[in-house]
Amino acid sequence: MSMADPLFVTEKQPLEDAKELNAQGLLLSTGCGVPQDHYLALIHFKKAAQLGNIDALYNLAVAYEYGLGVVADQALAMKYHLKAAQQGSHRPDGFFKDWADFKGSPQEFFDSCLEDSQDNLTKLYYVGRCFETGFQAMVDYQLARQYYQMAADQGCDEAKIRLGYLFEHGLSVPRDPKKAFACYQQANGTVARFHQGRCYRQGIGCSLDLEEADYRLFLAFSVDFRPAVYEYVALAEAGLAPAQAYLGNYYLRDLDDKTIQQNYPESLHWLKLAAKQQDINAIYYLGMHFLYGRSVKPDYRQAFEQFLKSAERGLFSGQRRAAFAYRDGQGVARDYVQALFWFQQAAKRGCSDSKASMGFLYFNGLGGAKDFSAALDWFTQAAEQGSSWGYYGLGLLYEKGCGVEQNYPEAVRWYQKAQEYGHSLALAKLNFFWIKGLANRPYRLKKSTFEQYALFKSDFDALYYAAIWLQAGGKSYCRAFRYYQLAAESGHLDAQNNLGVLFEEGQGVKQDYRKALKWYKSAAEQGNCAAQFNVGRCYQLGYGTFQGLEKAFEYYCLAWRHQCVQAGNNLGVYYTLKWLKNTGNDPLRQAAIRYFISASQRGCRAATDNLGILQASGPQGDLSVFLQPMTNPSRGFQLSTSLNQKVIQLAAYQKNEVILEQDYFFD
Repeated sequence: MSMADPLFVTEKQPLEDAKELNAQGLLLSTGCGVPQDHYLALIHFKKAAQLGNIDALYNLAVAYEYGLGVVADQALAMKYHLKAAQQGSHRPDGFFKDWADFKGSPQEFFDSCLEDSQDNLTKLYYVGRCFETGFQAMVDYQLARQYYQMAADQGCDEAKIRLGYLFEHGLSVPRDPKKAFACYQQANGTVARFHQGRCYRQGIGCSLDLEEADYRLFLAFSVDFRPAVYEYVALAEAGLAPAQAYLGNYYLRDLDDKTIQQNYPESLHWLKLAAKQQDINAIYYLGMHFLYGRSVKPDYRQAFEQFLKSAERGLFSGQRRAAFAYRDGQGVARDYVQALFWFQQAAKRGCSDSKASMGFLYFNGLGGAKDFSAALDWFTQAAEQGSSWGYYGLGLLYEKGCGVEQNYPEAVRWYQKAQEYGHSLALAKLNFFWIKGLANRPYRLKKSTFEQYALFKSDFDALYYAAIWLQAGGKSYCRAFRYYQLAAESGHLDAQNNLGVLFEEGQGVKQDYRKALKWYKSAAEQGNCAAQFNVGRCYQLGYGTFQGLEKAFEYYCLAWRHQCVQAGNNLGVYYTLKWLKNTGNDPLRQAAIRYFISASQRGCRAATDNLGILQASGPQGDLSVFLQPMTNPSRGFQLSTSLNQKVIQLAAYQKNEVILEQDYFFD
């Protein structure tokens, strides 16, 4: 065997190689991205087990127990199950775990089980298991069946399953698939569901019924019972849409303790097959692929279409996603009335976070007039279901005195409840109250600072808010830079933008316009509004790049589409300068006026001043242009509009600001 052979291993290989071999075996055994091959998977498991991988021992036991890639051999299966249990695996059943934990010889373990079997149902089953697996020097299926029958008659589910196995394979009794199926049907639990589903899928002792197989195998698969995984893959390959949809969803998940690891292409493959059969869940999860660009190019329009299809057929997750798309104008024209409608449909189905979303829309008057009473009602309903956004919304109402009497202690109480559920914005709020002297230090932070909490939890949202607090008060730009950098490198867009601000201004780090532009662009290309504005500024000023008004115009347009009023003002200035070079071109002047009016109506004071200058007698002095770096502050901080002040300052909320919950849930 050559050194290039992927199966070639030596004893000197590290445990990481053993883990990789086991992972490759799982891919082969499930057919994930490669042709399914249980025999080749078995070879990988053996190599991994020789190198000390515990999970590979269990996989070998499963292979020999159910004949996957090898002739079934219960004695060998038992040995591997026992060895896996002895090395700490949680997967083998109680029989092997108790045997591994027993302080004494194998014979003493058997004698102990036999002695206790009259009064202990579990030990009665264990005696049968010992005889079935050849624990007593030789296999004795007859004695195994007798003990299993006694245990089954007293209600032992494990014994019923083993009796079914004996009847299915004709061990000590004539082979009788119907009796085997009846035994499996009488038992409860994960293993019983697996055998029931297996029988329905293969027609063992019953009529072939893929839908019944799906129901039972799903119950076993969903708790990652490994043999059920193999059966469920076979069920999906047989063309059953619900199995294909669930398998596609399962490949989306990133969990350590899973048989099938995260694999976006494989997920997309199964979801497309199920979607062709109009499976509602598959349609929804296809939308998730398009939304996040998993194995496909991100496409908000396609994502919205899939969400809407599933929403119209009653899937509340699809209804919530469709509502977000309408609310944020993601893949469809922004329509708050439609957002309100679909959030309400999901809320009727009991979705607590959709109830909170309804509260935020009423709070902001989006989709209708502001209605603080309705917001209070929806936030309360969401809070009663334990929604952290519901708690946060109630805290917001009490903080601002909207629909209720302003009450800071009550606001703090609700923010604390939200923070108990890991709500980062609520934690930032509590720190804001603490900084302003309106509340005690957040109770979870009595023994550590906000930054220590954020670092310990690896909570990048919290790190981001800690950096804002440090930057806002000028407390420590160096620490702010460090926290922004940690969060930015993890993909936090707001942190990437603010890190660019520090590089641009030389706060906590040596001034570097090129690095500032690099971070601005990283966030801007992923849709961050403030970063788009800042890239436009860099091109306007020639910071870290060539000076080019046309490029600046391009990025200001992007920021304006995301409701950046400062970008609207700068676009008005751009068209004004164009008009001054060609005073006969009235459409340029009208375009400038439109931008100034729109930005002015949204609270931009400079746009109001510029509009007055332009409408009076034309620009006679310098127009007001926003050239101060824009940050993405937490909702407890505001952007300063004065060029003579710091970039951000601590300030209380204004009652008319738009506050919407972030959409960072994963379905």
